Amino acid sequence: LSALRQKHRRYKVRLELLGYYENVVGEITRDLSRGASGSITINNEQITRRSCNLSLINVEKKYLPSPDSPIWFNRKFKLWIGIVTGKHTYWWSYGVFFTTKATCDGATLNIQGIDKGGALDGTIKTGMLDAENVIERGTTLTNVIKDTLMWNEFSSPYLNHNTGSSSYPVDPIKPIIDTKFDSITTQAEITINANDYISTLFSSIADGYGADAYYNTNGHFVFQTMADSSRIDGYRFMSRQWNFADTDEMYSNASIEYNLDGFNVVTVYTNESTLENVSYTAANNNPASPLRLDSAGIRRMSDIEIPYVNVSQDEMEGRCKAYADYLLMKEAMKGMSITFNCPILPHLDVNRTIGITDKWLGL
Repeated sequence: LSALRQKHRRYKVRLELLGYYENVVGEITRDLSRGASGSITINNEQITRRSCNLSLINVEKKYLPSPDSPIWFNRKFKLWIGIVTGKHTYWWSYGVFFTTKATCDGATLNIQGIDKGGALDGTIKTGMLDAENVIERGTTLTNVIKDTLMWNEFSSPYLNHNTGSSSYPVDPIKPIIDTKFDSITTQAEITINANDYISTLFSSIADGYGADAYYNTNGHFVFQTMADSSRIDGYRFMSRQWNFADTDEMYSNASIEYNLDGFNVVTVYTNESTLENVSYTAANNNPASPLRLDSAGIRRMSDIEIPYVNVSQDEMEGRCKAYADYLLMKEAMKGMSITFNCPILPHLDVNRTIGITDKWLGL
């Protein structure tokens, strides 16, 4: 933190070339182009969050895409950003990426990358199932995720070049899963259709159980409880990554946007032909919320249908209530966004908190 507060900050970039098990097989530092700009984009999304682009100096054509080049189908690299202070450099990993595109411009090779979620959602054209897969009722969510990542499918990004068939699992790196999901089991069979992507399964489970599903900066698949899944003020108990202030050189060009399009009534229901269906409607009557009914009027979200799993009627109604309350809580948090500029702070990440003090904007 002291290094980041220096008046004159000096940064470094390092690219590590990775093998199948993400062991380091090479490193690029000198051939990273200083004349061309690069970027890293991180969005708070399920499964795939990170993308990057950067430029390499294509010395003796060694980075031209080919089977013998580090830039080729399904090959991974890890991107690091460092800050220099005195004789030391502090390094932060920014993610493990697949190369999605390479453009040769004279002696410069511009490459684009997507994090490992791109191997699950079809971005790099892998992760599609060739046949229907059924996950049995009663399987723990932890085992669903682990077993799926260890599938040995033809559509895996790693192929046996002799047979043309898949010889490796989807992802050999151990996932990081909240221990809460060791005891939560699927209440019904889950069917993943042929031609569906693995991300479809992970996203649906995450949305249904209030979890975040994504790849972290070290290439591990993470499945963890959302900070606000059980209480609306969950983020208040999360430590701040940085405190920005309008009197600080680290904070500039701030603008604020107010979104006046939120919902304050949410209905979740079941629609099963052979059972007595249930539903629940959640309404925002929080006196501290500007979106409450008596302040903003009824602003109804389109009704949300969820599947009727094999549980009692009371428990199913409880599931409807929990999901309706969760969706309503999300809507209550969408009222304002702020955009500002700051120097590179390598430790910042999405879905974690920062503090902002800005007297002009009333923050």
